[in-house]
Amino acid sequence: GPSVQLRLPSPDYGGISLAALGLELPLYLGLGALCGLVALALQNAITYSEEVWNENGAIGSVVPERLRPAACGALAGALGVYCQPVLFNGYATLNSILQDQGGDAATLLTYTLLKIIATAAAVGAGLVG
Repeated sequence: GPSVQLRLPSPDYGGISLAALGLELPLYLGLGALCGLVALALQNAITYSEEVWNENGAIGSVVPERLRPAACGALAGALGVYCQPVLFNGYATLNSILQDQGGDAATLLTYTLLKIIATAAAVGAGLVG
């Protein structure tokens, strides 16, 4: 629609230009490398989850295939009760993080790890993620 969904703050580095110091590109390269590592962690978590949820896996051998989506929904619900931003309800969570209201680095790392767990569990249980 015509409304703004994502609100990015203007960066303020105390009058210092990162581009003028030659730091902007290395910082973005570091961010890209970090995102690549997170992607590898997600890929490994999905592979592990698929093994756990398959017929011979720890969960798949106990939970019938028809009930796996419900079991995964219960896991996602429990994660949502513990940490609501993991469920990512629209742009509110992302906007709060980008507006520097998401917490410190440990909180953001917790969000990331729990989101990887929730997504991998959903894919392993046969859902879309």
